[in-house]
Amino acid sequence: MARRMAWAVMVALSLRIAAACSCAGPSPVCSVYWTTPVLFLGRAVQVEHVVDHSQPNIIGPGEFLTHFEVVKLYRGSAGEEIVIHTADQGSACGMGFEEGDRKSVV
Repeated sequence: MARRMAWAVMVALSLRIAAACSCAGPSPVCSVYWTTPVLFLGRAVQVEHVVDHSQPNIIGPGEFLTHFEVVKLYRGSAGEEIVIHTADQGSACGMGFEEGDRKSVV
């Protein structure tokens, strides 16, 4: 009986909360500056939604292509415009942008 109780306590103490999605949330720019190849302040000028129709009975997967005008380049090299690809579903760790958004992009 004591062994079972000790084992149950060990199992209970080793449990962790599970998250359905483990996407990294937005990080402060200062925490990623030295580890990212490109960092810029951009303005979303166009957002396209592209859907993969190769599997007709499945909804998705798709992606958003956000065209950013580079307002200020902080790190790396880039042209005047950069296109960011992101999943179109939040459950796939996608991130949506709207035209006119000004964001620091890594």
